[in-house]
Amino acid sequence: MEEILQLRTSDFGTEENIPFVLVDVSDDKQRVKNDSSKRKVPLHRSLLELGLLIFVEERRRAGLSRLFTHLRRGASKDTYSEIFSKKFAYYLKTNGIKERTLDFHCLRTDFQTRLTRARVPEHARKAMMGHAQSDITHGAYYRAGDTIEMVRDDINKIEIDISGIFRPYRQSVA
Repeated sequence: MEEILQLRTSDFGTEENIPFVLVDVSDDKQRVKNDSSKRKVPLHRSLLELGLLIFVEERRRAGLSRLFTHLRRGASKDTYSEIFSKKFAYYLKTNGIKERTLDFHCLRTDFQTRLTRARVPEHARKAMMGHAQSDITHGAYYRAGDTIEMVRDDINKIEIDISGIFRPYRQSVA
């Protein structure tokens, strides 16, 4: 959650014509858990279709460095997720969709489950999620990692139903 909430417009780019988000530390306001958390993740086709890059570009044109400028850090943990997680839980509860095991972290769990069911290799799933490579083969002998095209193709193996999401941008991106 913190990785998403602290995103900056400069964290978005393209490589080989593939749009990606960079999870890294570009200033003293951003944090990641460890070096494995630093990664370049291609954007899923559904995020492109919803107009995420148009939103990023609007922020850039407005001279804003952060994507979610309205968020503030919590007082005790000094994280964006401290306040946001409470608001997210409140949203779930007030809209009648709260279950005991349903929280924001479930999105990460669901991502892992969908990638596994799509038969995405374990080393690729770990890289996308920012986890360390625990096996010697990929940790020591595959340092170059998968190409950005391979990672994009793996991410796009999962289907995400966006039919119920309001689309502020009417432009469709393939």
